[in-house]
Amino acid sequence: GEQQTVNSRRRGFTAIRLRHAYLAMATVAFGVIFDAVVQEWTAITGGVGGIGSIPAPRLMGWEIRSDLSYCYLVWAFAFLVIVFVRNIVSSPAGLALHAIRENEMSARVTGIDVSSYKLRVFGLSALLAGLAGSLFAHHQRFVGPGSFSVHISLILVTMVVVGGAGKVMGSLLGA
Repeated sequence: GEQQTVNSRRRGFTAIRLRHAYLAMATVAFGVIFDAVVQEWTAITGGVGGIGSIPAPRLMGWEIRSDLSYCYLVWAFAFLVIVFVRNIVSSPAGLALHAIRENEMSARVTGIDVSSYKLRVFGLSALLAGLAGSLFAHHQRFVGPGSFSVHISLILVTMVVVGGAGKVMGSLLGA
């Protein structure tokens, strides 16, 4: 119970203390570090040569090769993710996250475990980013350092800002 909460706070301590522009700067800095690691860790990432020959996705024995069938696959995943996220937003956890976004101190005073919710959201974000990255890699059949550059990260953040941060459909419309 309480010991587990303390341990989870220690693991995510740095990330959960950052807010607004500082969190954005830390995210960009992490991207720069990640880019350097990808280029230098040739045994795992292939270095500047990247990883090629990624197979086409297979779904229930069906290999997805055409752009149209891949488009259907991506939209099916997008639909499931949108439904999943909308359910989270309208749940008690979503209300807690909304309270944290509006005023973290007030949320903390009302008894919301801000650190725990932030760590869970970071984890969920990583899961969804991993899913998107997997779909991307299987479509391109190649990933390299240029696939995940700081420039691409800034484009993705711009999409969220243009669409409206904090809105489920906003990110989709921003893209």
